[in-house]
Amino acid sequence: MFGGPMHQARETREEKAHDAGQAIRRLAVYFRPHRLALLAVSLLPTLIGLAGGVYFAGALVLGAGFVALGAQQALAPSTLRARRVLLASLLYLPALLALLAFDKA
Repeated sequence: MFGGPMHQARETREEKAHDAGQAIRRLAVYFRPHRLALLAVSLLPTLIGLAGGVYFAGALVLGAGFVALGAQQALAPSTLRARRVLLASLLYLPALLALLAFDKA
């Protein structure tokens, strides 16, 4: 019974996986310039005198790590790399705010 429900279900799963891969690639290209802009903006508190060297160094390391994870995702998109970028984005801002509070104390 070639072409039956099992064959159609397999095609549907393969099509969904292909569509998900294309969506990941489109998102990776879209977010590339935004990560670089985020790195530049995160360094501004030091440049305008709101934070010191500790914050600057920490923001530079965190931002470079975030940009590197995003670059890996953009160059070779995968679900695992996308999850790493998501986790990094969730940890990035609280870490920056903690650095800013620590540096001001």
